[in-house]
Amino acid sequence: MKRRHVLVNIRHYYYRQEKFERRFVALDRCIKERIDANIVKWRAAIDADTKKLRRQHKELLTKVKSEAEQIRREYQVDIRDTKKEINRLERKVDEIQEENKTLRDEIARERRRMMYERYDGPSHDQQAERAE
Repeated sequence: MKRRHVLVNIRHYYYRQEKFERRFVALDRCIKERIDANIVKWRAAIDADTKKLRRQHKELLTKVKSEAEQIRREYQVDIRDTKKEINRLERKVDEIQEENKTLRDEIARERRRMMYERYDGPSHDQQAERAE
């Protein structure tokens, strides 16, 4: 009896291929399950970060678009005001040029009148007679 007991215990120490294959398959399955669980966990974390970043990007893009629109409106108002000012100044320049032309015409008429009075008028004949 004792002998049988020793043989039973010894037999567990012998190399048995099927036992190691089962252990390897079990270990392999356990490792794959842990890796898959970690992948799922990491993927969930990445997805959460991605959603957060997308939301932040969308908010930032909306903010930048609204600021750009505000700047565009301000420049458009500035451009309109500048155009109005330019038109006002052009009208003022036209008025001044018209006034200048009118004054030049008046000066030319006055010179002609003075020349006419001096050389063609009755006083010219009187001055010529006095000079003789």
